[in-house]
Formats: sequence, structure tokens, C-alpha cells
Amino acid sequence: MTNPSNRLIRNGFSQRRLGFTLVELLVVIGIIALLVGILLPTLSRARASANQIVCASNLRNIGQGFALYASDNKQFLPAAYVYTPGGAQGPGATAAPNLVAFPDVGGGSAQSRGAGYTHWSWLIFGGGATVPEDAFTSPMFDSDGGLPPTNPSPGDSVPGQQLGEGTANGFVDEQVRRVAYTVNEAIIPRNKFETGVPGLIIDGSAPNGARSQRVNLGRIRDSTNVILATEYIDNPRVVSEATGPGAGGGSTDFEIKSHRPVSGVNDAVTNDPYDATASGILIPAPLPPGVINGPSPGLNSLGWVGRLHQIAGKKIVGGQPQDLRKTNFAYVDGHVETKLIEQTFPQRYGGDGFAVVDNQLGGDAYEWGNPFLAIRGTPRVRGVAVNGD
Repeated sequence: MTNPSNRLIRNGFSQRRLGFTLVELLVVIGIIALLVGILLPTLSRARASANQIVCASNLRNIGQGFALYASDNKQFLPAAYVYTPGGAQGPGATAAPNLVAFPDVGGGSAQSRGAGYTHWSWLIFGGGATVPEDAFTSPMFDSDGGLPPTNPSPGDSVPGQQLGEGTANGFVDEQVRRVAYTVNEAIIPRNKFETGVPGLIIDGSAPNGARSQRVNLGRIRDSTNVILATEYIDNPRVVSEATGPGAGGGSTDFEIKSHRPVSGVNDAVTNDPYDATASGILIPAPLPPGVINGPSPGLNSLGWVGRLHQIAGKKIVGGQPQDLRKTNFAYVDGHVETKLIEQTFPQRYGGDGFAVVDNQLGGDAYEWGNPFLAIRGTPRVRGVAVNGD
């Protein structure tokens, strides 16, 4: 019997062989490998570009949600979070003795924190009618699109997450299920509205004793150069605090603080901007490493900002080169830019860093807010040199 693959077919004076020779197969395989090598990077870049566009679109939706919220609340922006009011709302909960009412943000005080948090995402979400819930998620996140609340729904936490104190009392934070974006603390304040005065009700103005205040859009002088919101890094352990046994010393448990905003400044002494007084000095926060691969509890909140898009160079950190990646930033006027976090600071570097004086330096805007409008007395960022790295 003859091998069918080697069978000759005669047609007049010509003959041909069915099938391929080994050389022909190797040539075809080589061509396919070459095409794959050419196309894969192109497809990877196309996918990365598409993800960047999705994140930018989500931030535009979030910006529109804030604009609609402000239009319904006398042009005031909300707080980044407040403690959910209402006293005894679940098993084991006790009534809060000193609720502070904010008609435009939902209310709450430190005394009622066991009732969980009301997050900015919930205030602009509108049940999906204002901002769709998937606009708060990101395709860049491995953890189901974003970070969970501090007090999530039952079974909705991520591995290693230590649930917040409200969870034990049966509370779930008023927050979308997953959030991949955060806000600028200079204009979206943390809940530092405590007054220490029992029974005091705040009707929208900040009383004596409160450290934070809500910001009216009319007070933001340069809305095209003030960041409103940006992306979180895909690392829930960074946006967290160690809890439980061994906290701060190698604890594997961590409490996710996805309700906290990011700040471009520190107090000159304590690193907490809310420790600044009306005449206090705020300094620009040190810029974070190019890539954060593990839990870094020593980072300031700028380390939470997600550098997720477009490798744009290298940066030497600890003697080692790291990728510089870009981030999407939404601005108060509604536009979104994709840029390096370094580009949100004035680009004037000296031997030990750069200085920020008033709002601008060398024509480059300081985009994290100056003055810091969310703090009572609106302290300014003054000319204090910081490390440019």
C-alpha cells in the first residue's frame, strides 16, 4: 500500500504531490508566529487604550453626577463621607447622642459611626438614575471592578478584609457595591464636622469647633485646573489600615477605607491636613513611587492614586527603576485628562525638590487645591520645599 500523503496524481505530462513537506510546514508556522508577534502588542495596546477610555468616561459620568448634585444643593459639593445617622438601626446599635444634620449630605457624626458610612458615591448615584452603578467600577481592577465598602453587604467583602465596626451592628454602608475612584479632599471634605457641643445642629454652615466645611462651587477659582476625582490603585491593602492582633506589626487583617478621599497636601508637622489652623502651613505631599506592588502603610494618600495607564518612562525609587504610568483625572469643570501624577504638581525641580507658592509657580498650576477650601479658614499651600521624588 502506498502512503496517501505521498500519492502521485498524474494529469497528462504533469504530476504533483498532495500535502506539505516539512520545510513548507515550518515556513507556514514561522509566518504565523511572525504575525502573532506583530499583532499581539497591537491588540494589547488597543485593549489598554480601550480600558483607559472606559475609565475616563466613568470619571466624566461621576463629574456630571457631582454637578447635578451641586445644582440641587445650592451649589455645594458633598462631603466624601459622613456617618450614617438614625440612631438604633440594627441589632446591638445604640442611639447616637449628638447627631449633626446636614440637609444636603445626609448627616451623621463621630458619635454615630457605629451606624456605618454614607459615601459620596451613594449621594450622586441616585439609584442608577443619575450615575449608573458600573460607572463607579474600573476594568483595571482585578477585585471585581473596585473596592468594597468598609461595611459591605453580607458575603461581599474581599479576602483578608476586616469588616468595619458598623457590620457587627447589622449596618451596611450607603455606598455603591464597588468603587474604583476617589475624590480630592481639598474640595470634598472628610467628616471632620464634630463640634463637641451636645445637641448642636448644623444647618449647612460650619460652626466654631468644626474643622471641615462643605465647599461651594463658586469658591473654586480655577475649575479647569482643580482636580475633582481620580482613580484608586488596584490594591485594597494600600487603601486600608491594619487591624486585629499584631496591627501595625505584620497583621494580615486590614480594614478597607474606600470612603476616604486623597489629599495632595500634608500638615508640616503631623501629615494630617486637618491639623492646620486658619494660619497653618500645608506642604505638598511627597509624590509616590511609580509602581506600588504591595501593602505600603507608610504612604500618604497620594499613594492610593492608581497609576494604571500608558507607561510613560522610568523613575528611580530606592535605586531601582520603576515604570511611570499615567492616571485619569477629572476636573471641576467636567473635563478629564490622562497624565502623570507628577504633572499635577508645579514642574520646577531643585536640588531637594520644588516649591509651591500661592496657586501657581512657573506657569504650572498646582492642581490639588490651593487654598484648601474644605478646611475652615482655608489654609494655603506655602513655599515649603519637599522631596521631588
